[in-house]
Formats: sequence, structure tokens, C-alpha cells
Amino acid sequence: MFKVYSLKENDTIRQAISLFQTKYPDITVEYEIGMEEGSFVTREDALKSLNTKIMAGEGPDVLVLDDMPLDSYMERGVLMELGTSLDSLNGEEAVFDSILQAMKKDDKIYAMPCEIQLPVMMGAEKYISQGQGLERIADMMEEARRDLPGKDLLGICTEKGIMRYFAISCVPAWTTQGGELDTEAVAQFLIQTKIIYDAQMDGLAGEVIEQYQRINDAWLRNHDESKDDSEALRTDNSIINYAGESVQLFRTALSSTSVYDEMISVSQAEGFEGSKWTVMNGQGGNVFCARTLLGISAASKNAEPAKDFIRLCLCKENQSKLFYGLPVNKAAFDADFVVAGNTERYLWLGNNADGLEIRINIYPSEEEQIADLKNYVEAVDTPYIENTVLENVVYDEGIRYMQGAQSLEEAVEAIEQKLWIYMAE
Repeated sequence: MFKVYSLKENDTIRQAISLFQTKYPDITVEYEIGMEEGSFVTREDALKSLNTKIMAGEGPDVLVLDDMPLDSYMERGVLMELGTSLDSLNGEEAVFDSILQAMKKDDKIYAMPCEIQLPVMMGAEKYISQGQGLERIADMMEEARRDLPGKDLLGICTEKGIMRYFAISCVPAWTTQGGELDTEAVAQFLIQTKIIYDAQMDGLAGEVIEQYQRINDAWLRNHDESKDDSEALRTDNSIINYAGESVQLFRTALSSTSVYDEMISVSQAEGFEGSKWTVMNGQGGNVFCARTLLGISAASKNAEPAKDFIRLCLCKENQSKLFYGLPVNKAAFDADFVVAGNTERYLWLGNNADGLEIRINIYPSEEEQIADLKNYVEAVDTPYIENTVLENVVYDEGIRYMQGAQSLEEAVEAIEQKLWIYMAE
């Protein structure tokens, strides 16, 4: 028997456990969830309990490291080096080398994502062609606001929502190689996201803002967190809103080939021929979001089956159906497009003023379009791994800065102080 642990329930892991039990019926896998749905256990409480077990030698064998302090675990020697286990993945079991290289620290790999998301934006070519980087995105937003007075540009109407979305391509730049806070990078993030937020909100219709708040409130009632705090803020498929022109720019952390097919199809639809998509680089390099991040406890007494489990998670069979992102397995990535292309679909946008149905046909991506996305994956070099403590401190102080309650200098100083206190505890 060996144990797998994650803070929240993970359907990709559930699937992998089922496959593992079929392949190795004599080995029992126990799956522990730190924060069961409906429980009142906080992230901090769950991590304290987990760390106590690890220190006592009673911890899990496989750790799903999403929303866990990965850097701290690596520094403290909590995690086993995975390089030799991953070296055996070849042929149809091979993963993208770009992902492997990006996950290296001091030429060693301690954690490997089972799936990834890719930050992208789509819109009229005049905006999208302005280049890469957070400052360019801010410039683009200001130009779009001048051209499109009163229109909803991004579909996000809060300071925190704007910051959380753009953070996925910026957080890796907030710390130095030595793990120290890069205050200049954080300051620039606050400056540029304020410009983006101000452009989004300038002259925006009150009913749009009210509708966004209603969605946030409903999300809180149904999910115990606002949409601003949810994964859905980043991965929601608002391509329907873009195609229906209720938002002027499509943005997402791309998590499926079906959404990519939709993006390509919309750009070919009547009235949208000038639409383009691009990688959303912010302050980092070619960023990808690492999801279902797998590691093995250095104290594991079941290292071999734990390694077998991680290899199975990354194999084509398991990667052919994922729940939170795109495959890191190259064969599964290619096959995913074949499956997606076999189904005829369309986006239904409702009815026009004459009562006629409006819809956009969805076509399978062509080889060249698939190659474009694959080239993106093969070029990534910087993982975004959620750092809840750091990010929430930046968001809290960033909101006060954006609302004029404190200066930029005061915001950055407060962020430094809060993080110093946290690290000292």
C-alpha cells in the first residue's frame, strides 16, 4: 500500500488511481484529501497537519503539490529527486522536454506537472499585434478603451480579479533566484494592473458591473469562494462572450484542445476574420501554469510504487483524458486533437432582434494551427506555480493602492513587511 495526498480533491488523480489499481491489483492506493468539500478545514490547518505527519515519518508517499509551499519543501529536503524516474519515459510515454527542463532546479527535478494551462489572449489584430509583456497589455487596454467607449473589454470588474488573472504570467518574476522578493517587479505589476483595471472600468456601464457582482455573489454561495478567488476566473471559456461581442477581448488560461478549436473557429467566422490569438506573456518568460503537480516524499517507504504511479500519471493512457489542463505527454497531446476534431459542434449565441438563431460552427484545427500551439508548448520555459501567501499579500495591498488608500511605495513596503512577518513565524 502507498498513500497519495492532495489539499483538494483532484479528478485527474482519481482517474490515475483507478488505472493504477487495474494495472497493479495487488497494491492498494490510499487517497487522502486535506480539505474535503464541505469541511471547515483551512489550507493552513491542512498543511500544519500534513507537515506534522511528514516530520513524524507518517506522511503520504505521493504529494499533489498544487497550492503547497513547493520551494520550502525543496529547501527542507522533503521531496525526492525525480530525474531518474522520468528518464525512462520514452516513445509514446515521452513528455515535452520543455516542461522537464522548466521544472529543473539546480539541474534536478523535484516536482512534475501532470497537466498544464497556457495563458492566451485573443482580439482584433490591431490590439493583439502590439507585442508582449504586461506594459504592452496595459497600453493595448488603453487604446481599446479609447476605441470602444462603454464596452466591456475583459469581463472582469474588480481590482482583485484583474490582478489574479494577470498574475499567472507575472508571479514567477516576483522573486529572485535566491528566493528574495523582487520589489521592483512587484511595483511594476501593481502599476500596470492598475492601468489595466482603470481602462476596463472607465465609462463601463453600471449594469455590466452589477452583473459581475451578482455572479461573484452567486459563486460565493455555491462554492464557498467568490469567482475572483476561483480557478474559474482564469480558465473560464468566455469565448462565447467574445463571439457574442459582450466582451471585446478573450483571455484564458487555455486548458483544453476543444477551447483552442473554438478560438480558431471564431477567428474564421464572419465578422471576426481580423481576430488573432497570442501568448500572454506578462513579466515572466514563456509561462505555463503547472497543474496536478506531482512529487514523492523523501521519507517514503514505498518509493518504487510511488514512482510507478507518477509514471502512470504521465503516460498516454491517463493523459488522454485530463480534467484541469492540456497533456504534457506528447502522444496524448497529438491524439487529443484527433478526438476533438471528430465531433461536429457549434457555439450557440442566442437569438438576434429578429428572433433568428445566431451560432458559430466549430471546426477541428488544421495541422498548421495544431503546430502553432505545439510550438508554444515546446517554447515554454517558466512554470507558474501558485504561491497563495505571496499572491494574497500582493492582492490585499494592491487593492488598497488601486483604490487610492495608499501610495505605491506604501503598498510595496506593506507587502515586504507582511511577508517578512510570515517568514519569521
